[in-house]
Amino acid sequence: MKKEMKKVQKEKETDWVKVDDFLPIINLEKEREFQGILEEVNVKGKANSNLYTIRNGVDKRCLWGSFQLDQKLSKIPIGSEIKIVYKGKIETKEGKHVKDFDVFCRS
Repeated sequence: MKKEMKKVQKEKETDWVKVDDFLPIINLEKEREFQGILEEVNVKGKANSNLYTIRNGVDKRCLWGSFQLDQKLSKIPIGSEIKIVYKGKIETKEGKHVKDFDVFCRS
């Protein structure tokens, strides 16, 4: 009886298919620009960062917020079409280097 149970467990284990629970992340340093419909904003992770879900046609992806992006995107209603352009890094008054973005929207 025990041998049969072990055999059944092994067969069932091979049927498992991994399901990813995260959408692909947008890397604006590589892509430089991304546009689509802003679908939702969630607070995620240990640092309570904003995670933006953006749909571009059938492609649905996520973008982690930053101080500058959060400020700009907070003014845009969910359901708006947005375009985010990465402009490179700039130096702050405190001497830190941060990512710089232009954010555009149309409702």
